[in-house]
Amino acid sequence: MPSWLCNSSTDTPWRRLVGFAAVAALLAAVALDRGTGLANAADASAPPPHDVAAPKVIAGAVPESLPAQYCANIVDKAADARFAEQKSELTKLQQAIDDRLQQLEKKRSEFELWLKRREDFLAKVQGNLSTVYAKMKPAAAAEELAQLDDLTAAAILLKLDPRATSLILAEMDPAKAAQLARLFASAGRERTGKCT
Repeated sequence: MPSWLCNSSTDTPWRRLVGFAAVAALLAAVALDRGTGLANAADASAPPPHDVAAPKVIAGAVPESLPAQYCANIVDKAADARFAEQKSELTKLQQAIDDRLQQLEKKRSEFELWLKRREDFLAKVQGNLSTVYAKMKPAAAAEELAQLDDLTAAAILLKLDPRATSLILAEMDPAKAAQLARLFASAGRERTGKCT
């Protein structure tokens, strides 16, 4: 018995038994690995029993191991499973994109509705404002329009008839009147599409 199995300080019958079992298991594994086996070690030339199929060995080919055969057999199933999982993920992503597109379309239609309402309101306000300024005295209208920003003042004056516009511009500060005239000219170019 090896010296590592028989340590006199801790030597017990159980320890010896475990040591012998380990050595026996090691010898059996070595014998099985060599292909002889313990049962038929004496008769190595006996053919295998007919219920166990002997692996077919092609000349020059290395026989595959069981794990390699298993992997080769399930490769298609594994690829199908991966494909099914990826398809499921893509379906979920497509559904999320479709939901988001529906939300965006709803927001766009709401935005267009509010924009139309705003434009209608501004058209009414500017129409009413031009009527109010048309009825005012030119000096009072010029003073009021001078307080507004240039684009709003120009939009109001463009809605007035040319005679009322000229009377109001005559009452304004010359610098402000010149600025509004430039805006009138640029608005005329945008409407006709010509640059002068």
